[in-house]
Amino acid sequence: MSRYFKFLIVPLFFFSFLIVQSVGSVLYADESKEFERKLLYTIQAISDGDVQLAEVLIADCMQMNPNSASIHFLKGSLFERQQKIDEAVASYLKAIEIDPEFSRSYYNAGVLLLLQGRTVKASEMFYELSNHSPRFVSDFLRIGRMFILQKDYLSAHRYLRTAVDISPNANAYNDLAVISIFEKDYDNAIQFALKSIEINPQIASAYNNLGVAYANGKKDYMRAIEYYTQAVEINSKYSIAYQNMGEAYFLSKDMEQSIASYIKSLEIEPGSAQANYGLGAVLAAQGKNIEAIQKLGIALRQDPNLAQLVKQDKNFEELRKEPGFQSLIDNIPAPQSSPQSTPAISE
Repeated sequence: MSRYFKFLIVPLFFFSFLIVQSVGSVLYADESKEFERKLLYTIQAISDGDVQLAEVLIADCMQMNPNSASIHFLKGSLFERQQKIDEAVASYLKAIEIDPEFSRSYYNAGVLLLLQGRTVKASEMFYELSNHSPRFVSDFLRIGRMFILQKDYLSAHRYLRTAVDISPNANAYNDLAVISIFEKDYDNAIQFALKSIEINPQIASAYNNLGVAYANGKKDYMRAIEYYTQAVEINSKYSIAYQNMGEAYFLSKDMEQSIASYIKSLEIEPGSAQANYGLGAVLAAQGKNIEAIQKLGIALRQDPNLAQLVKQDKNFEELRKEPGFQSLIDNIPAPQSSPQSTPAISE
């Protein structure tokens, strides 16, 4: 099948704008007890979402010590809570200006800059983070994933490799497998996914990614099915693995198992346009044209971006003779953007 999603749709891993964890480490020994007390109250107010109280406390702290890196960091955290991203970045940079060793400010500023698309400046922040705080594996894992979402695979690879160099990490190896899949380096994808499973055999998406690599890279669909099966044994609600299994069964010419897999995917996720599309292709291959057109209609309503694929997919050559198919084509809504594959990041 020439569908854009192939085997590569797995849950995304998003990050909160509100990065206040470990904020207690911003306190300095030379700050007064009263100032320290107010900082702790400010941390609590931000964590509780009490913006008004946090603003009052920050104003008090600024009067007491306007050159405290701690209070500028917390001011940045409050701006994040208020979705004032430019102001938050400015506050984190001010904290860094006051104290260049303030590693959490590099991280928070880098996250926001990256989400704004300012990748060069974000990379500068993350580079400084690696110099000042090289031990936080979770930070480098998150940074790597954010660069994957930005499709900057070179940067993602660098930070994920940093994570595993500090300490072997199953999720980081799995995400390295994702990058290799996008780069069509399927041999490395297999090695990274196997390393992930060696460390933690309960990561369902690592088995899914092994299936992706074997199906796309080696065209070994039965081996891919074995891995997809292991993925759903770990996570019975893993609709994408069932969808991928349906694709692999289709390519191995087992139509009944393909249908069963797509139906299972749709039972879990009824709104999956890709699963409905795949099911439509299987039904078309069986000559069940009316049912196939119905499934394609559902898929297109769920995701108009599939329109060009419907028009070009060779699996629908016979279906094109059907009046219902032509009517479907004529009424396809205009896609909002070009179809894109989605990163296969660990759950």
